[in-house]
Amino acid sequence: MEVIISNEIVVINGLRKKYGHLEVLTGVDFKAHEGQVVSILGSSGSGKSTLLRCINLLEVPYAGRLRVADVDISFPLSGPAEVRKMGARLSSRTAMVFQAFNLWTHRTVLQNVIEAPIYVQGRERAEVLEEAESWLNKVGMWEKKDAWPTDLSGGQRQRAAIARALAMNPDVLLFDEPTSALDPELIGEVLRVMTKLASEGRTMLIVTHEIRFAREVSKRVVFLESGTIVADGTPDVMFSKSGHPRLLQFAERAM
Repeated sequence: MEVIISNEIVVINGLRKKYGHLEVLTGVDFKAHEGQVVSILGSSGSGKSTLLRCINLLEVPYAGRLRVADVDISFPLSGPAEVRKMGARLSSRTAMVFQAFNLWTHRTVLQNVIEAPIYVQGRERAEVLEEAESWLNKVGMWEKKDAWPTDLSGGQRQRAAIARALAMNPDVLLFDEPTSALDPELIGEVLRVMTKLASEGRTMLIVTHEIRFAREVSKRVVFLESGTIVADGTPDVMFSKSGHPRLLQFAERAM
């Protein structure tokens, strides 16, 4: 029987994904431990966002193995029904913050935060409302609880989206370029919230171009190129002169 190391919260082996004839993940191996903040870097088309989306089955790999907490999946899956079943199981373990916010525009900030815990997780409304106040206070958005997303700045919308993800009480928070759609002056407010979450020991996998954030907050940095991880290590090593040449080139251009 395979022994599972308890503090490995995400384990990926030989993950492969393609669109038509284009293979965008070519056999990814990756692990993240509980409480780790891992920044996933790479140029456009390297497969970094696809990798993140495979972790909650927004994209479905055709080969490999994925484990998130106690949900263990081997690919390929048998069909759409199994994809939905496994996707539902992963949605109880992960929550994603998207670059385009993905808030429901016909719901207030508070309604966006409480919808999934009530209707997906089946929790009591009073309990969820109490927790929602805590999550919105954490991201500095409680005073905007009754606002509509269209009346918010980009930074406020992203902070509301982070509160919505936290409301699911996930084992792993996934961030897909959470600042890329923001004006430069709004990026800092979102990164401050993420830094605070990291200091609380949350497990966070972050696709980002924010090199300074990756260096200062991450416990690990991985670098993808052509659909595979070519470098993986601590920020001190990865961004030193002995780091991977392509990563150093990427970081210099992104700064």
